[in-house]
Amino acid sequence: RDVGHTSSKKISGGAFQTMGLSDPLFKAIQKMGYNQPTPIQRKAIPVILGGSDVVAMARTGSGKTAAFVIPMIQTLKGHSEVVGARAVILSPTRELAMQTIKVTRMLAKFTDLRLCLIVGGHSMESQFDRLSSNPDVLICTPGRLVHHMVEADLSLQRVQYLVFDEADRLFEMGFSEDMQTILKGTPPSRQCLLFSATLPSQLTQFSRAGLRSDSTEFIRLDVEHTISDTLDLWFLYTTADSKPAALVSLLRKLQSRGNANADESTAVVATGKAGKSGKKNRSPKTIVFVATRHNVEFFASLLTQVGITNAPIYGSMDQTQRTSSLSKFRSGKASVLLVTDVAARGIDIPQLDYVINYDFPSSSKLFVHRCGRTARAGAKGLCASLVTHDDMPYTVELMLFLGRKLGLQPLGSDHPFPAEGETEGEETDARKLCVIGGIPSVQEEVETVRRLVSGDAELASLQRSMMSAYHLYYKTRPAASKESVRRSKWILRAEAGGPQRLLDTPHPAFRTKADLGSQSVEDVKEKLDMIAQLLSPIGRTRLVEQI
Repeated sequence: RDVGHTSSKKISGGAFQTMGLSDPLFKAIQKMGYNQPTPIQRKAIPVILGGSDVVAMARTGSGKTAAFVIPMIQTLKGHSEVVGARAVILSPTRELAMQTIKVTRMLAKFTDLRLCLIVGGHSMESQFDRLSSNPDVLICTPGRLVHHMVEADLSLQRVQYLVFDEADRLFEMGFSEDMQTILKGTPPSRQCLLFSATLPSQLTQFSRAGLRSDSTEFIRLDVEHTISDTLDLWFLYTTADSKPAALVSLLRKLQSRGNANADESTAVVATGKAGKSGKKNRSPKTIVFVATRHNVEFFASLLTQVGITNAPIYGSMDQTQRTSSLSKFRSGKASVLLVTDVAARGIDIPQLDYVINYDFPSSSKLFVHRCGRTARAGAKGLCASLVTHDDMPYTVELMLFLGRKLGLQPLGSDHPFPAEGETEGEETDARKLCVIGGIPSVQEEVETVRRLVSGDAELASLQRSMMSAYHLYYKTRPAASKESVRRSKWILRAEAGGPQRLLDTPHPAFRTKADLGSQSVEDVKEKLDMIAQLLSPIGRTRLVEQI
């Protein structure tokens, strides 16, 4: 059953069965367990099969790789004896390229298409050998592909299909010149696809990439302003001095939470009552984003000393070490992956449970990109962010970006209240409030961290390097908007309790059943009255009546 398609007629979207895919390709899709296309696949595949150039946006983990690989395989069909690659997929990192070729192999399993991986860090000689087999598809990093074009006269004149995966990052990482060389080496008639998690405000970069303006379609799911409905957001307020201890406390909390979930899953599977919801017992996987490689090195040592298994990755790390760290994390030998944003590019971890922003991202889009690594395909996930006084403007800016508000939930209250108050006649939907609060157990970990640093000269040296790197980091961090700075000052104003109010109001995730019982009625009233000070006269009256 090979329905096929023509470039003059767009294929209708919907289920894979309606897309006119060949038998071998449809069989591979079924074998991979893809029952229904994801939103980006549903929108992009018919357009690509119609022959248009495409700029497509989709959240990380949305299935964007299959969205360009499936129509590529459908178009190429099988191996061509004529010399010359017919498709090129460009990735910003070797890790992403390796993941892409893995997916492509699975989807091309029942065809005779030949694939070739061309990335840095691998032997040139072995790549020459693979190129001599006349591959149909090249999956590459730009620098290494250009090297082959220059040193070995590799021709791209037969390329029909050119893909820029994570296109914005290809430009950000300085590959512009290499990309121009690659584009000049391909025929003007080739189809060009750009896939990205975010869309830069300036589209001049994309126009330089050689899109055919008369046949370009933009596919945008408007997800860069949204997060998954199954994602929980925790905002945990802490002081800068207590921040390392706060991370340790948070990781312990998540470990205990993950173990409890695993125990519950095991019990359900044992009783046979779970049906399809029963999960294999495994330790939760957590990725922690930090600002610099010095943070990575410090926390790799600190977490090891407090008994939390971890795997560090940073941009300048040796490729062998990177591969080893990733393998350690993926296999479950390490429960925490410590990364910088640069190092995390192109790394995709299936079944990632938790994302932690140790250093709060200065860009709201970067926040969405980070937390998009969990809560995929309907699964539940959690993104926890440590917030200091200096991070508050960026947190407020994020709320504006997401269309949400920061909320406070004092002990004794079942619902959070807006931290910025409500204007008269307005009631905020509690579901749109992101609660911010302190970590009650952090002081115990503060003493632990202080003792470990004072007793270990190497750890103390790593901490000093980390603090020195912060000076440059804060100098170069883009400033938050003036409006966000103003609103954050309002939240932290002294007459409402200042930062101490946030520290003293435990985040709901860190409360125990005994917390409310240990509070006197007077204490609860005092907490509620403090929140009432933030609200309009109408809101204050409503709270007083509740008390």
